[in-house]
Amino acid sequence: MNIQVLRDTGEMENVRGQAAEALGMLFDGNYEERSQNYYKTESALLDCISDSSAVVRFWCCYGLGNMRSHRAVDQLEAIREQDYGLCPGWWYVSEEAEDALARISGQPESARIPVHLRAN
Repeated sequence: MNIQVLRDTGEMENVRGQAAEALGMLFDGNYEERSQNYYKTESALLDCISDSSAVVRFWCCYGLGNMRSHRAVDQLEAIREQDYGLCPGWWYVSEEAEDALARISGQPESARIPVHLRAN
């Protein structure tokens, strides 16, 4: 169900983003189990990580990081270098990609402060 919502470009971006977040959370800490559902979820997040919406891209990065998706590393590295879209209330897509790469590699994540709370 969440995969259908994520892929539905007629749905609101915040709803699609929540679907991506929820999908990634399904496999949080359970990344060694490579079930058919894991691969379907991973593929959907990988497909949508290049969406036109920064909100959807942000939450796809989050989901793939939570899943510890090694298939996502190349795309996340590219996003980290060039995607400066902003997820309202959070931070830049590039920063979430950086955090996702840290989760995948088992490194500590940055203590991010939402952009609107950062000192100029």
